[in-house]
Amino acid sequence: MDSRELKTRLLELQYAYGDCKIDTRKFIDGLEDLGITNPGEVAAHLSYVEEMRFESKDDQAKTVTLN
Repeated sequence: MDSRELKTRLLELQYAYGDCKIDTRKFIDGLEDLGITNPGEVAAHLSYVEEMRFESKDDQAKTVTLN
């Protein structure tokens, strides 16, 4: 897999997690499938997508409140 494909698959994985389409275990499994197994790297990616997930849920809550 070339670096472009790796980046594309990583972005797809991040968006799936951020949009609550997959759970933490599936996200970590996906990282491992991409060759990201270092605990520090996994933690960094997880931290990033946790923020995405929080913002997604916050945006959804604001939408519901406004309607």
